[in-house]
Amino acid sequence: QALPAREVGRIVGQTQPLDAEKVQQIAGLIESGSDFAAGVASGLLLRAVDARTVDGVCALLQRLGLQRVWLLADLDGITAKSAKGLALVLKKVDAGPTLWADLVGAAPPAIAAWILRGSPPHILSRVGGQLRAKFVSQPPEETAPLVRVLITMGEVVPLRAVGEALRETRGAGWSGQLVPAVCQALLAHGMGEELLVPLFLDREADTKLRLLVLRSLDGHAELLTEATRFRFGELVEPKQIQVRLKAARKKLKGQR
Repeated sequence: QALPAREVGRIVGQTQPLDAEKVQQIAGLIESGSDFAAGVASGLLLRAVDARTVDGVCALLQRLGLQRVWLLADLDGITAKSAKGLALVLKKVDAGPTLWADLVGAAPPAIAAWILRGSPPHILSRVGGQLRAKFVSQPPEETAPLVRVLITMGEVVPLRAVGEALRETRGAGWSGQLVPAVCQALLAHGMGEELLVPLFLDREADTKLRLLVLRSLDGHAELLTEATRFRFGELVEPKQIQVRLKAARKKLKGQR
């Protein structure tokens, strides 16, 4: 069975020796926007895997036009090695935040963390959507290292992406050791009312997760008051939730 044109193009772009004539042919091919051309564009970007090839890809992109090649290429399934190499390319050509965000979104989670550590500071404010999509669509055990890095970095936009993904997924599959750290980071940046209180009130979320979230609100009287305010739905809550609600109210009353 014949390979799809895009896959053939990717192989050509990644392996074909490039002299001046070939580069000129590729420039014309890129203009066509065909599936084969898209594959070639992807293959060209995947050439960057070490210092020598990074320099070669930078020179090639300067001739072909970085934006033209990038828009046509497909980074889905990019390997860790290629993602690292491409990050070095973007840094060397001083690429804009959109390209960095695309790479962070496509890279394996552990490599995305490595990229964010070394990326220009203004990039961190532009990667929220890509990070949220990664946390929602990929297994939590794979994205956990990236979450830990973002907690350590303490940047608002990436942390909001973590919190929104936790809320959207209702914490399904998230580590019971990681969730408290996420909660504390969100609270430290003033996102408890927006993200944590609604998560605790979500009766479709796992009871253990909700209890972790409620425990994180200790020491935040206003948030704890809002989370434990009596609601008629409380009558059908699991016993563990009802017990914790009563205990929290008693604690708040004693603090007045």
